[in-house]
Amino acid sequence: MRVSNLMTRSVHACTSVDTLNRAAQLLWEHDIGCVPVVDGERRVIGIVTDRDIAMAAYTQGRGLAELTVAACMSRQVQSVRADDAIQVAAGKMREHRVRRLAVVDERGRLVGMLSISDLSQRLWPRGTASGFDDDELLSVIAAVSQPRRARDVDAVAPALAKPKPGDVSVSVRPMKKPGAPKTSK
Repeated sequence: MRVSNLMTRSVHACTSVDTLNRAAQLLWEHDIGCVPVVDGERRVIGIVTDRDIAMAAYTQGRGLAELTVAACMSRQVQSVRADDAIQVAAGKMREHRVRRLAVVDERGRLVGMLSISDLSQRLWPRGTASGFDDDELLSVIAAVSQPRRARDVDAVAPALAKPKPGDVSVSVRPMKKPGAPKTSK
């Protein structure tokens, strides 16, 4: 089975100079979670999610009409081609822990989108009939569902666990309740 069999072809996109208000409007009107960002030739240059929009407004303390898509879009867009096997797309989703992939032509122009919802709704439970194993689908869903903070902590945990010269060690022990009798050692 190919990406072209499952992808959404009618894709709504915006440009980097559009306001976040416009991007949010597209999300709302079309019940989607992200909008690809394209240049004048419909080449994919970024992607903006509902979370990106909310966090930009919150962290910058400004209204959506005052901010442009360029201010919060991700420039690292994962993409596939329409003739790629579904397994290739699933592998990219799992490896990069993304829920959506832009589908592009040979020139990088947007021709569709493929989401984890497209995979799960159209392949489950007939996975083996499509050449896509149910366990493979579950592994993709598990990977993309991992919270971002958990991923960030996983990435830095090894460095945090190693003491460095000058680090201070602190011991913590329970405090006694006020008025509790002293115990002798």
